Amino acid sequence: MEHVRNYPITYPIVLDVEEVLDKKARTAKMSQQDWTRVCIAFCERIKEAGYTPMIYGNLKTFFLMLDMEQLEAYEKWFAYYQPSLYFPYEFSIWQYSATGRVSGIEGDVDLNVSMRDWSRE
Repeated sequence: MEHVRNYPITYPIVLDVEEVLDKKARTAKMSQQDWTRVCIAFCERIKEAGYTPMIYGNLKTFFLMLDMEQLEAYEKWFAYYQPSLYFPYEFSIWQYSATGRVSGIEGDVDLNVSMRDWSRE
């Protein structure tokens, strides 16, 4: 927390949960329950420090890697690039593209929309 304490953060502090395919990764043998416990521990630590926690992921993250029933209380940032959006849980930010273009930035960028104005919370 010492790295963020001196900044006026209004948006959530986010844990990016994605599969790592490297068999030597520390996370390679984690179970769904392990991943879920890590998310809960992260989110609770962020809350204790006075910030809003959030979990970032995609369909695989939220349906296979995590037990969503245990994570209902936390904000979610959902990456899904198809036009017909389906996600049976509440989420606060939607990443709708990984191939966006922004003036002044070379190459692809992620594009997101927030359902909340975090600066007013």
